[in-house]
Amino acid sequence: MVLFIFGTGPIKGFATTLLIGITTSLFSAIFITRLIFLWYIAKGYTLTFSTKLSENAFTKTNIKFISLRKTFYILSGVMMLIGATSLFTRGLNTGVDFTGGRTYVIRFDNEVKLSEVKDLLATEFGQAPEVKTFGANNQVKIVTKYKIDEADATIDTEVEDKLFEGLKPLLPADITKAVFMENTGKAPKK
Repeated sequence: MVLFIFGTGPIKGFATTLLIGITTSLFSAIFITRLIFLWYIAKGYTLTFSTKLSENAFTKTNIKFISLRKTFYILSGVMMLIGATSLFTRGLNTGVDFTGGRTYVIRFDNEVKLSEVKDLLATEFGQAPEVKTFGANNQVKIVTKYKIDEADATIDTEVEDKLFEGLKPLLPADITKAVFMENTGKAPKK
């Protein structure tokens, strides 16, 4: 449900498929299991939920949960405190799947290292974009959240300029920005 509410584009589609799958699986599991149990009972079979290996397991287990409740309260409180501290100090790092972003697919002449591409673009954009191999080892998919909240038409050009300048060390010396952008696959933002 969270993916459907906060996701964008393909994430909403995935969330819909996931919700349908979970619902139908749950319904089928409960309904079909009930039919099998009723059939077994009607035939007069004895139903047991243990095997020879597990029938004596946990028979003499005696955990006094009520007397240990203060220990569990403290443990739960510490875990919640750690979680809250982490949330408030680090914040939520929502990826481009939730916030949107600009996506570019770039093919290089030679194989490139993802870390090198990421480092070059991090200095240009001020933050590291997502960089993944896309198909062959000489092709990468770059997703950046740089100025994603701004709707000005010049922002796309600014991002493309920074992308070109950042990747210049990995490109042929004679390539121009126009040729570079012509050969770069772009996907829409958000």
